[in-house]
Amino acid sequence: MPGQDRRKILTELEKGREELTYLESVVQELSQAEAEQDFNDIRAELESGGYLKNRGKKQPGFPEGLRSPDSFRTAGAEDFGGTQQPAE
Repeated sequence: MPGQDRRKILTELEKGREELTYLESVVQELSQAEAEQDFNDIRAELESGGYLKNRGKKQPGFPEGLRSPDSFRTAGAEDFGGTQQPAE
């Protein structure tokens, strides 16, 4: 049994070294990236390798030019062509 444990540990150690080498190469790629597409390619590679979560589809939001419901204001009489009555 001790021999099997040793082999397992050595195998895991080798995997760890390979992973470290890979991640060091990613750091090198990032330092040389210039265009947005370079960064997108690196992100895609890291996602496919399981290092980053896949961003997937964006959450639906408000179409361009529309405001969120929180930004709506209550209409007053002047908004409808009338005059605002003074508060009593």
